[in-house]
Amino acid sequence: MVTFNPPAVSQPVSDDPDIVRNVCAGRPVTDAFFTQLAERDLLAPGGQVYFVASNTADLRGIIGHAVEEGFTAHVHHLHDWNDGVLTYLFRLTRENVK
Repeated sequence: MVTFNPPAVSQPVSDDPDIVRNVCAGRPVTDAFFTQLAERDLLAPGGQVYFVASNTADLRGIIGHAVEEGFTAHVHHLHDWNDGVLTYLFRLTRENVK
């Protein structure tokens, strides 16, 4: 099992450069994560990736890239903060592609 809670926020949340650097990396970090998992065949047969992201990130792009890399995504849990932010816990699996 792999867990990943990336700094994938793509919307500005602060003017403080330290905050922006730590939480606003956006999609490049998640694209690299899923690409490396797939290219290096790092997920064991039957393995799962648990991935956390909110609707402040480019969810369509992130999950779309994971699917392009051979992953199947399921929403394992959804939390509504009642302020417009939805946080998703995705469970992703991948059939071994040789």
